[in-house]
Amino acid sequence: MFLQAPFPLVVLAACTGDDQPTKDLPTEEHTGSVPHTGTDPCSGDSPVLDLGTGPEAFEPLEDGGPILFYFGPQGGYHVFASLRASDLPPGNPLDPFGPESPLVTIQLTVDDVVIGGLVQQPRLFVVGSSGTELLGQQVVMEIPDPPSLAGKTATLSAEVQHPCGLVATDSHDVVLTLFTGS
Repeated sequence: MFLQAPFPLVVLAACTGDDQPTKDLPTEEHTGSVPHTGTDPCSGDSPVLDLGTGPEAFEPLEDGGPILFYFGPQGGYHVFASLRASDLPPGNPLDPFGPESPLVTIQLTVDDVVIGGLVQQPRLFVVGSSGTELLGQQVVMEIPDPPSLAGKTATLSAEVQHPCGLVATDSHDVVLTLFTGS
């Protein structure tokens, strides 16, 4: 049985009159540099990557130091990875997951077994005073009992590949520490 609408359906076409200005999308080609300077964003030095932690701000990691892992709101455990890079074009802010954005791989391993990470995911870096940054990436621990790893040494590693061929890597051996506060 079909239900009929009590009134006819009307389709309205939106149009602008001559007295109404219209906004055009940018027409210049964006090369991934912010702001767009008209220069090749990949003509500089090789990028340097610093791998840290922190959900909202970059916190450096030290080999042998702790990294907190958290019980998340969806029932899983994760660590936060944050990246800071120098000489790395951040990507195109008009298309953050597009082909101009760097591809990010982050892995968390214990005893040479990958227990979490993301592989070649496009990410838009943000330009800051210390270079370009990507903050608070959740690296979900995909194992049955993450709390059992508290106190174990893990390796957190990252690789960033920019579409123009620039590659930067960093890694740290860290001690997994279960966050128990609020």
